[in-house]
Amino acid sequence: MSRIINKLIRKISGSELAQKQNASIIKNGKPNEKIIPFLRQAAADGCVLLKNNGALPINGKDNVALFGRVQNDSFFVGNGSGGDVCAPYKISFADGIEKNGKIHINEDLRKIYNDWCGKRKNIPDPGFWGHWPRFYPEMPLKDNIVKSASEKSNKAVVFIGRSAGEDRENVLEKGSYYLTSREKEMLDLVTAHFDDVILVLNIGSLIDFEEIDAYKDKIGSILIAWQGGMESGNALSDILSGEVTPSGKLSDTIAKRYEDYPSSGSFGAKEYNNYVEDIFVGYRYFETFAPEKVLYEFGFGLSYTNFKIETEKANYSEGKTEFNVKVTNIGSVPGRETVQFYVSAPNGKLGKAKKSLVAFHKTELLSPGDCETFVTVISNDSFASYDDSGKAGHKSCYVLESGIYDFYVGNSVRNCEKAYSFTLESTVVTAELSEVMAVSENRAFERFAAVCDGDKIALSKEKVPVRTVSLKNRILSSLPDGKEISGDKGYKLSDVKAGKVKLQDFTAQLSLDELEAISRGEG
Repeated sequence: MSRIINKLIRKISGSELAQKQNASIIKNGKPNEKIIPFLRQAAADGCVLLKNNGALPINGKDNVALFGRVQNDSFFVGNGSGGDVCAPYKISFADGIEKNGKIHINEDLRKIYNDWCGKRKNIPDPGFWGHWPRFYPEMPLKDNIVKSASEKSNKAVVFIGRSAGEDRENVLEKGSYYLTSREKEMLDLVTAHFDDVILVLNIGSLIDFEEIDAYKDKIGSILIAWQGGMESGNALSDILSGEVTPSGKLSDTIAKRYEDYPSSGSFGAKEYNNYVEDIFVGYRYFETFAPEKVLYEFGFGLSYTNFKIETEKANYSEGKTEFNVKVTNIGSVPGRETVQFYVSAPNGKLGKAKKSLVAFHKTELLSPGDCETFVTVISNDSFASYDDSGKAGHKSCYVLESGIYDFYVGNSVRNCEKAYSFTLESTVVTAELSEVMAVSENRAFERFAAVCDGDKIALSKEKVPVRTVSLKNRILSSLPDGKEISGDKGYKLSDVKAGKVKLQDFTAQLSLDELEAISRGEG
């Protein structure tokens, strides 16, 4: 019944039309064979290994039991304009692992999942715009199935998947941010019967890790596979088998609990959200005010090998800091490393984050013993602070306040060492701008602020600067002189390109309705 209703709604709303047009084109077309290896590599390179007790990589002697319907019904993309797309083909996780040939899987368990997923009532409904599934209901597992699988397999891979995106954001419910009851039951049973459990997260945004962390060492390895597109399955098989070493890094901080995120108290209002975090978003909040609430830090990501990062030389001159860095693979397998550069600026009058990412560099594939040397130049512009209040004496300007600037080099916001410092004797203005979007007095709110408390930086609050300039008057005063509407003169855009007609004369042909239409976004 739900499929029929969805079909009718798509027909009525027209949301099905574009997809059908795209689908027919894709179905009758052929994928660009040259780009496929790059898609596979990109998906594999993005995988983030959060935890590994040696269960990964899987070797030829292992027999692996695959749990979770997402092995078949994988989430390949997120939702919204960039995610609601048609692809010429899709490789599920299980298909990719089977095609790899280097991973021996439990065929009996595989058949159980294939049979269950193949039943009509269990085939996922793809939904429609704004009503895509956030998860797929898990196959009910019985103890005897898991026990039987453990007698033939020495390792288990558990798949859990989620989807979210534009018009279908995560919600604080089971099946979205939290695990479902069946997913918990699956983890309970698998961790009870297997010593080596690998959890693969097929997600596009973070979910609750408090529930996952509760399993402690019962889950030996955790890999975020994200949503890698049509080569997802092949890419994951490369990672699991060790053909590719994980090299992805977290672009988010994973906190212990949802309530630990600073935006949890204000995000999600229907009319508007106040930007109370100010500059203290994500890792800049946690590293400055709440490091104890972090489970996995920003920039974190394990590898099957180890690297040595050395800053061979650094110097500051004319507003730029130059680093010569050497990265050596000191492990036993090939891999790539991402070197991250952070700056710790003086707190000053404006308040600063404890550390801010200012640059990063990902190496080429390095074999054991090989090294790569590179140069990174960091401009002062990349870590200047915006003085929106005039506290630092330069309202509406980007500035560097006087004091010591410390640079850290490493492979995460926490696993990094001080590599260089320089001192500014006085405040430096890097850019002069003007007030544009300050809030009105009746919409003013308090934002986070960093204040010195002895040797520590404490979290405080301050009122945001309010509007002192009329935005309407500012726009009107800066409008260019208008040109009379001439009507259609037969001018083409190609005439403008050829230099036969001025652009102003071309646009003068357009009516007010046409001008409004081309200046307005859609969607």
